[in-house]
Amino acid sequence: MMTKNLPRTGSLVIAQIDKIERYGAYLKLIEYDNAEAFMPLKEVSTGWIKNIHEFLHKGRKIVCRVTDVNEQKNTIDISLKKVTQKESKDKIKEYNLENRISSLINIAIKKAGLSHQRQTIQKNILVDFRSYTHFHNEVTQNTPNITNIPEELVKTYKSIIESSKKQKRYDVSYSISFTYMDTMSGIDKIKEALKSAAAKGTTVHYLGAPHYIIEASGKDYIDAEKKVKSGIEAIEKSLPGTEIEVKKNKSKGDKTDIMESL
Repeated sequence: MMTKNLPRTGSLVIAQIDKIERYGAYLKLIEYDNAEAFMPLKEVSTGWIKNIHEFLHKGRKIVCRVTDVNEQKNTIDISLKKVTQKESKDKIKEYNLENRISSLINIAIKKAGLSHQRQTIQKNILVDFRSYTHFHNEVTQNTPNITNIPEELVKTYKSIIESSKKQKRYDVSYSISFTYMDTMSGIDKIKEALKSAAAKGTTVHYLGAPHYIIEASGKDYIDAEKKVKSGIEAIEKSLPGTEIEVKKNKSKGDKTDIMESL
């Protein structure tokens, strides 16, 4: 990413631990061209610190808060203990999103045949929009007043975003258990029952009698849940009198592509 101005006092930064001393640690500010910052021992944790190495490990990236910026002395002081868990999580998410958009902008620059203007374009984006994320928001919201940025780049970037978007899908999974007591034709009837569940948009996995997994994907959780419930109802209808035990499985997360956060 491009070098930005020095961080403001109170802002959150991504810092990589460089040198650890008894009295504190020196870190590199990733977003600010690896500018050096110092974290005093008292700013590492709220509790008593017996061994600083229990809290800090060289090379690790952490979220810190800037407590002082002295341009005359060229020093930056930061704190780890002044960052909440939520602030750290949000900052990392913001940082990762900025990097993803930066990569997409570079792809757009190359596709638009503007590689020879790369540094100028990157600089103008950061000057005009303060971040690549803000640039993305302006472009995707069709803001008309985008100046200092080649029109061909804006068009190419929008084209990349549109072509990369995929419909977001949601997964729902249930464990089901049942035993069908018809010994004469039980296996065939169970197969037919599972086929009827699949016809409702589900996928059924056999784990070993009498256990199965029934899954479905949908445009949202309600859609996916509806498919699974329809599949279970189809099994019940195909195997009358059979009691089915149902347990919802923990979600594995949504099926999304890299563009979901944009």
